[in-house]
Amino acid sequence: MICKKNEKKLLILLFVIILISGLLYYFYTSVDMKNSSNNTNSKTDSNIDWSIYETNEIELDSSLVITKEGIYVLSGTLENGSIEVNTKGNIKIILDNVNITNKNGPAINVKNAKNIVISTKEDSVNNLTDGEVFSRYDDSINATIYSKDNLILEGDGTLIVNSNNKNAIVSCNNLIINDGTYKINASIDALKGKDSVIIKNGNFEINSTGDAIKSTNDKDEEKGYIEILGGTFNITTSSKSDDESAKGIKAINYIVISGGTFNLDTIDDAIHSNNKITISGGIFEIKSNDDGIHADNELLIDNGTINIVRSYEGWKQKK
Repeated sequence: MICKKNEKKLLILLFVIILISGLLYYFYTSVDMKNSSNNTNSKTDSNIDWSIYETNEIELDSSLVITKEGIYVLSGTLENGSIEVNTKGNIKIILDNVNITNKNGPAINVKNAKNIVISTKEDSVNNLTDGEVFSRYDDSINATIYSKDNLILEGDGTLIVNSNNKNAIVSCNNLIINDGTYKINASIDALKGKDSVIIKNGNFEINSTGDAIKSTNDKDEEKGYIEILGGTFNITTSSKSDDESAKGIKAINYIVISGGTFNLDTIDDAIHSNNKITISGGIFEIKSNDDGIHADNELLIDNGTINIVRSYEGWKQKK
């Protein structure tokens, strides 16, 4: 009798252990899946199936407000107007020889979108220009192309951006550039992604009186970084005053460069990280009035060709 009671207690205990184990497995699996999903969504989804979206062809003759998700092929000229995006869905804007000047604000203003892709049509040349003073806009809006959400740039054409107010291209989340040709004249910063800047390829001619490529998030240790996989970069920075930063490539967190050709002529550091820099490839020609390559914590160079023609210090690291 005692043995049967013990067997019953043992079976109940075994059942409870199995039940708790199952619940714990479900909980942690759900959390991992959720975190994985969040990590994926925190970066722009580059695998959007655009074939399911409606395509709209528009020749611009006045300002355009986009409130419906889809593909918008734009052509024409706006002498004083802008493109505004305000939707919860995915938007792809294809620029086909567009000329947009907004004397009072940004040329393209993304107030809301799940993901925003701006693409240049093959062989097209597109010009975007903002005004020196942004009237009727919130103070946070400070770029010729300004996006509060993830922003992808790509295409087989040319995008010319003339920033007269402050910055040229800004994403408050992740700025991802797949390819394309870019000629940027920036009153302050040229390419800025708060959470990250990821450049896979492209041709870049950048003149800025601030930082050329920049990521600024200092609240999250997994953000505020720059990754460059390839491309051609001709970067020149100047400064309006000694107090302003005018670096070539600058990240609050880390910088990873695995390829590309870089001609950097900067008033401030050519490449600067407040944390760590890793270079595993690329060809660099550096002229700097300050440091060539500067990492506040750790600098790792295990490949690439680096020629520092002018600098205060060639490279510098704390460790």
